[in-house]
Amino acid sequence: MADAASGHIQLNAQQAAWISVIDATGKKLQYGTLEAGSSKELTGTPPFQLKIGNAAQVQLSFNGQPVALTDKIRGTTAKIELK
Repeated sequence: MADAASGHIQLNAQQAAWISVIDATGKKLQYGTLEAGSSKELTGTPPFQLKIGNAAQVQLSFNGQPVALTDKIRGTTAKIELK
């Protein structure tokens, strides 16, 4: 049974990307490089704070819904909060 207070993040990297994901409890769910062609599934307590380097090469989904990063990217880095 899924906990209603948890959120699920799926990350897919087309190229190597540096990714930090911290949940509401301050737990680091991901902190480091996601290699090209790899993916990662994370579960934690929303809201999540994400920082993604080389963000144009990363596909992100939150609770099964795709999240557009295009308007969040400054230079090559995206900062986003998922609630």
